[in-house]
Formats: sequence, structure tokens, C-alpha cells
Amino acid sequence: KESIFDMFVREDETAPREFGGVGLGLATASRLAALMDGDIRFESESGKGTIFYFSIPFKKSVYAPVQSVVDFSGTRVLLVDGNHTVREVLSRRMQFFGVDVVVAVDGPEGLEYLEVAQEQGPLYDLLVVDSEMPSMTGSSFLAKAQQGKLLPERVAMMFSTGCTEEDRENARFSGADHTLIKPVFDADLLRCLASVAEPGKEKLKPGKGLSVLL
Repeated sequence: KESIFDMFVREDETAPREFGGVGLGLATASRLAALMDGDIRFESESGKGTIFYFSIPFKKSVYAPVQSVVDFSGTRVLLVDGNHTVREVLSRRMQFFGVDVVVAVDGPEGLEYLEVAQEQGPLYDLLVVDSEMPSMTGSSFLAKAQQGKLLPERVAMMFSTGCTEEDRENARFSGADHTLIKPVFDADLLRCLASVAEPGKEKLKPGKGLSVLL
């Protein structure tokens, strides 16, 4: 039963990939929990599903959190990812920061959005695209967008856990300014959004809101 947390590999790597993933998710979660003196466990019932639990001991911080409000109002982002959950989570996070987010479910739809923006405006400030989509890879998507001169000012490509430095280097060669590892954390999102901030416009303002512990 506990073997569910072991790493696994595909028996036949030449077979078409109907679903994404590299077989490291639960193994990584288990290892992270162990490194933080915690544990992860689950309950599963056939026909109903599985519930995962984890527990990690934390100590109360002696430092006061730095208060800040992040406001990227007016920033337009095109998010292209074939996974519904990823689109939902990332779009909500960016909307929380004031971003105007448009989502595309695959490469062809993403290219259509870029073409419409190029012809009718307004243009996108940032493109966030997954490296592996059912219809085309992220690199192929960027190549087609480059051919049509459709790429926004900044481009970020997302990878699943297990990507190599060569993968990230190839993404940068394809036109990606940023490479992100899923799950994408707020700090990485903010870094990408800050790269398209208008010159001289202050994006981080003191006040009440998001608590960040430094």
C-alpha cells in the first residue's frame, strides 16, 4: 500500500501519452514531508476516491511579517495549459494580484488569442505556456508564435517536476524569458509579473493585505 509513494517510470516510453505527469508527484511530496519531520498518508475506497493527509511540525516565528499589497492592475496575461486545475488555480492567483487573465485550453486556441490581440488589441504583456500540451509542445507553440510575430513582451514556460537544466535551456532558446516549475508559487508569479511592470510605476505598495515572511 505504501508503494504508492515510490517513484515509477513508464514501461513503454514510446507509447502515446494520454495523460501528463512524470511519476514523481507523490514521491516528491513524501520526501518533502519527511525532510520537514512530518509524514503523509492516505485513505482510499474503491469507487469513491482517495483522501491524502499530511502533518508537519511548525515553530512560531519570532519575526513580524512584512505587510504589502501587490497590484498589477492593467497587466494582461495569456495562460495556455491543457490542465483545467492548473488553469483555474493560476488564473485565480493572478486575478488576486489584479491581473487581467485570458486562458486557453491548448496551443491552437492560444495562437488564436494572440492573433486576435495582434489584429484588434489590446496586446498581452505576458504569455504563460505549459511545456507539454496534448496538441503541441510549448516549444512548438513559441516557434509558431514567433513565425507570426505574435509573442508578447515577456514569455514564461512551465515544466513538471523532473525537468532537466537542458529542458529549461531549450525553453530559453525557444524564446522563454522565464522557466517555472509546477506547482508554480506566488513568488515565481510575482517575478514574472514584475518583469513586465511599467517603468517607474510602483507595483508593491505598503499597507494591509498579503503577508510575506522574509
